[in-house]
Amino acid sequence: MTEPKASVIVLAWNGIDYLESCLNSVLGQAYANFEVIVVDNSSSDGSADFIAQHYPEVKLIRNERNLGFSAGNNVGLRQATGQVRALLNQDTVVQPGWLAALVKALESHPHAGIVGSKILDLDGITLQHAGAHFDWPIVEGLHYGRGERDAGQYDEPREVEFVTGAALAVRSDVLEQIGLLDEGFFPGYFEDVDLCVRARRAGYRVLYVPSAIVLHHGSMSFSQAPDGIGPLVYRNRLRFILKSFTADQIVNEFVPAEIARLPYLFDEQLQALALACTQAQVKWPSLSQTLVNPPTRESVLDVIAALRKLHEAIAQQQANPSWQEQNRTTVSDEAARPDIPSPAARRHELLQELAQGWHIEERPFRSSVPVIGPLIAGFRSAWIRVATRWYVLQLLEQQQAYNCLVSHLLRQHMRQIGDRELSIAALAEQTARLEMHVLELEDLLRRLRVRAE
Repeated sequence: MTEPKASVIVLAWNGIDYLESCLNSVLGQAYANFEVIVVDNSSSDGSADFIAQHYPEVKLIRNERNLGFSAGNNVGLRQATGQVRALLNQDTVVQPGWLAALVKALESHPHAGIVGSKILDLDGITLQHAGAHFDWPIVEGLHYGRGERDAGQYDEPREVEFVTGAALAVRSDVLEQIGLLDEGFFPGYFEDVDLCVRARRAGYRVLYVPSAIVLHHGSMSFSQAPDGIGPLVYRNRLRFILKSFTADQIVNEFVPAEIARLPYLFDEQLQALALACTQAQVKWPSLSQTLVNPPTRESVLDVIAALRKLHEAIAQQQANPSWQEQNRTTVSDEAARPDIPSPAARRHELLQELAQGWHIEERPFRSSVPVIGPLIAGFRSAWIRVATRWYVLQLLEQQQAYNCLVSHLLRQHMRQIGDRELSIAALAEQTARLEMHVLELEDLLRRLRVRAE
């Protein structure tokens, strides 16, 4: 029986230091029937020329600009001809039998739509990924085995909620049914989770295949993002939640859980989440209309209001770090450990210390010398008063005034941050409602045109 054709798609972007080992490991696979496609996302380090010169057997596609992870991989998926299509990060080294193991898993399990690899650090011992699941209702991806020493504890194939796009394979007929990667997750993160969820909801299984082993450097491409990966994760996580869960789940489960954990986020995380809320509010009306089962108008409004509530809670947290400490609900046991103060609590303590410490007081002289100690201390105090009191007192008064001003301005700045975020939250909600009205008018115009024809 002829083995099904497989297409291995490697997305390249400024990864010239990794491509040789990656491509050599792929081309060295013993599987008989496969093609290799490299999609270069407009690299500036000579990656495309390197591939063209050293790997003529590889089909090279040069994108004119960086399309991001989803759109870049979709270019390769559209050009692929295999019944099985594997996605592979450029900073990986696949082990012997990797491709055959993925294809066999899909062939052996007719209801499987997507299969994923066991992924290890370069040491070949430390696990990065052995399948993954969600932490509901926060909806953070938890990878089985991450950081553990691989001792065979994850060597049984099993069904999982999702597998990472760093090294997965999907049947071509599944892609025809559920669609390609969602390019709205630009430039990356959560597009692989979204693909797996769509496959499972279409009736397919997602499997972890431990015999398909990959060594992985890490998230090399996104580590070069100018603003870091935090904003990308928060934005795309919210997009995934809006796409994948009901309005009732978002309003009554996700948003309360997210508000409860705000005290345990650092300032940078709060800022990233606030920005993600703004973007999610504005884009939600349009996004809701693209879903397989679009929510009702009332549900769309409920989600907009819930996102504003979350955004306002972030603003309160930024303006008054003690607010959420006093009003928080249940959080995870790990986050609530009493011996580890939250970032918000630590920040509040520092602000309190600054507010209470602006006043400088003279400290009396003391002496530990027996009997005559008080006389020594009194002499020192009198000498200081005579020699420097009038000059030093002016410096102390200036320093106290400065400290008081700094404390006042810092608290005022914190309040201004909160006020600004509250205004942004309100504007984002208004924009979302206007966007919904525009969509409704466009739909009405379409129906009127059809009726007129």
